[in-house]
This record gives sequence, C-alpha cells and structure tokens, in this order.
Amino acid sequence: MKEIDPTGFFSARTLLRLFIAYLLHRAAEQAHAECLPWPIPLRVARPAWEPKRARDGEILLRDLVEHGFAIADIVGSAISDSGGLDLNSALAALEQANENVRQAKKNKTISSNMFVVGRYNRISVPEATAVAANTNRRPGRRLVVVADIGGGTSDFGAFMTPVQGQKTMAEVNGGSHILTRAGDFLDMQLIRFILSEAGYLEGHQTSRGITRRLTNQGRQNKEILFAERTLKLEIDDRLLNISLDKFLSRPEVQNFAEILRERFRQSLLKAKQCAQAYRSANGLEPPIEIMLTGGGNSLPMVRALLADPGLPGNYVARAPEIIEDEDTFEFDTIRPQLAVAIGGALKDLPSTTNLIVDRNIDAVAVNQPTPL
Repeated sequence: MKEIDPTGFFSARTLLRLFIAYLLHRAAEQAHAECLPWPIPLRVARPAWEPKRARDGEILLRDLVEHGFAIADIVGSAISDSGGLDLNSALAALEQANENVRQAKKNKTISSNMFVVGRYNRISVPEATAVAANTNRRPGRRLVVVADIGGGTSDFGAFMTPVQGQKTMAEVNGGSHILTRAGDFLDMQLIRFILSEAGYLEGHQTSRGITRRLTNQGRQNKEILFAERTLKLEIDDRLLNISLDKFLSRPEVQNFAEILRERFRQSLLKAKQCAQAYRSANGLEPPIEIMLTGGGNSLPMVRALLADPGLPGNYVARAPEIIEDEDTFEFDTIRPQLAVAIGGALKDLPSTTNLIVDRNIDAVAVNQPTPL
C-alpha cells in the first residue's frame, strides 16, 4: 500500500471513493457540455460472485458510489483541476462525505433515483451478463459465450439471445464461472520474473526500490512484452532482455492459462449443449459466438481461447457493439475494454432468465428469473 499511498492516510476504500468522485465529476462535465441530463440513475457491473458474496459486494459498491457523489458535491471542480486536491482537502472531503451520507441515510433523504433498481431490489448486473446483453441488437437466436478478463477477476458466461420481438435473454444454467485471477495476477508474476532475472530476491529490502518502480510500470511493461515479445529494461546499470516465451513458460503463468482455459471450456460446453437442444426444425443449431472482452482480451492465453477453444465446433468471433450501426467509431480499438460499461449502461437492459439444459440434452426448461 505504501507504493500507492506513501502518506499512509488512505485506505483502499477511501482511495476508491475519491476516484469514483473524480469519474462522476468528469461525467457531469461532459453531460452538461453535451446538454444531456445529469445525474442519471446508475447501474453497477460486478464479477459473477456467488449469491451471498454478490449481496455483500453490492452493499460495498453502493457505498462507494454514494460517497463518490457526496465527495463530488463537496469539492466540485477541484477534484479534476490540473493541480488536483491537496492532502488536507481530500481528507476533509472524505470526513464530510461520511457525515453527509450518514445523515442522509438516517433521515432517509438519500436519493432513491441514484441507481437503476432491478429485480430482487438489486442495483448490479454481472459483468459477463452486461457484455452479452449488448448483443441483442442483432436479430436471431444465437449462443454467446463471454470471457471477460479484467484486472482482478476473469468472468465467464454462456447466454442465449431471444428470438426477434422478445426482450428476455437466457443465462444458460451452469455456464457462469469466475476466476479470481486476471491481469493483475500476470502483472505480479512479471515483476517476480524480472526480479529473478536481475538476481534479486523478492521481498528483500535491497529489492524494494526496484519492486516499487516495476509496480508503477507494471501495466506498461506487460503491454510492451506481449506486443513486441521482448522487453528491454535497465536495472542497476545493466540492460535486461526479458523474453515473452520464457515468461509464458513459468509454472505460475502456465497454471493460470490452464485454469483460465478450463473455466472457459465449462461455459462453452454448456453453450454447446444448449445449441444442440435448440436445433431448428431442419436440424440446424443456433450459432455459437465467442466474445473476448476486458483489458486482458489481448493476452496470449486469452486469444488462445478463440484460436483453439478446446471443444470441436464452428465458432464465430464476436466483437462487442457500442453504437446502433456498424460505422467506424472513435473507440473501435478499445471496444473490448468498454464492453462491460457500455452493456451495463443500456437503458433497456434485457431481463435475464435462467435456462436449464438437461444433461441428456433432450429437455430444456426456462426457470424463474435469475436472482443476482
């Protein structure tokens, strides 16, 4: 934590509250510049946690957003000014926001329109569901298998789109999986690898300065290594050549790739079972589309999920949609990173039902709407 906050005054939660306040203020500025309404009800996207953790996680996510709004109201444009907030102003804003939120909850005056409240009184939607929901603009029944690789988690899901005229998307039962390793895990493994190549012992006091520098440059170093297959670093007046092939051969990285593939294979298998159960009258199966999204979509072990899914079949690569038409868009190159945000922000997010495919692939039933 000292690498991120050398002052020691902030916790991870308070830093997140400040960051969300910054994002909310920037969104307000842009909305006003475009003559769009603000604030508007928000929907929160989250990992595919199991039900109890999802409920607890949603409480935390709600808290972060509520405090973010309160901080933005307190500090105004200072949070996005070039100089940023000074330490005392940030600490004072956090303390005042705590009191404001506490009083608002006590007096029941906290805005009831802050969030889009869905089924079961939930304000969140799983990230993979948000991605799949944004494919409903195309007509026709399809199976969509999502692998959303973020910083902290890798989320997988299998979904069936509705026939034309319906607004209900089916989540294939047993097709949702989560792996609590993702891009950040690889960042950490790369730092370990570089330290080892430089002859340093991880955690030793002599390596702390180098570790701090590598942590600050972690995302940039990883992107260069994966793009150019080699990374040149200067450490202690020595030039190191870090090889991608050698990094990918490390047991920890290979283990991550294997677990990633297995989670994906489980989702794909459920999609295949569903496709077989939903053959048309002439025996044709609905197509299965694979969507790789999130900041880690270009990692070699993630691209391999599409190149070699591990189960035989004809699969279609699907790019996430952002706008109604297919014209070139300013953010085309980062569509995968925006897929969760764009899908989760849909005004009319399709409702989700739980689709059960029997193991013998002969029976298919639609259950009650899936609880979050």
